Amino acid sequence: MDDNKIEHDSEANDTPKDHHQDQAEKDADFVMPRPIQGLSDDERNWGVFCHLAVFTGLLIPFGNLIGPWLIWLIKKGEYDYVDYHGKEVINFQITIVIFMTISWALVTIFIGIPLAIVVGIFAFVATVIAMYKTSHGNYFRYPLSLRLIR
Repeated sequence: MDDNKIEHDSEANDTPKDHHQDQAEKDADFVMPRPIQGLSDDERNWGVFCHLAVFTGLLIPFGNLIGPWLIWLIKKGEYDYVDYHGKEVINFQITIVIFMTISWALVTIFIGIPLAIVVGIFAFVATVIAMYKTSHGNYFRYPLSLRLIR
């Protein structure tokens, strides 16, 4: 009798987990590729440049979108690794622009400025982590990023 209860409990525990994983895969519509073995230094460098180009936004309005977009546009056909990272960084930067717009709209109720600071710090930290992971030949997926370019 105890054995049946254990089997029933384990089945009950497995079902929600499997359903949750299936639902997450459907929601994400994405399967994270495994790190590529034997990436050339050139591929890795261009992948890092996609993320690094975000900082052109400090000098040029919307440079955080234009810089990565130009690198992705030029190198996406040459390197699949750059194609992946270019899409990731562009999607993330579009998301950040949306978050910042919302933050500045909320300035009138006094939470916009602190929210914009938090979004800015989050974007900076996520970009630095992405550059680090990319430089080591790993795929990186930005958190909270809208998937507009697939």
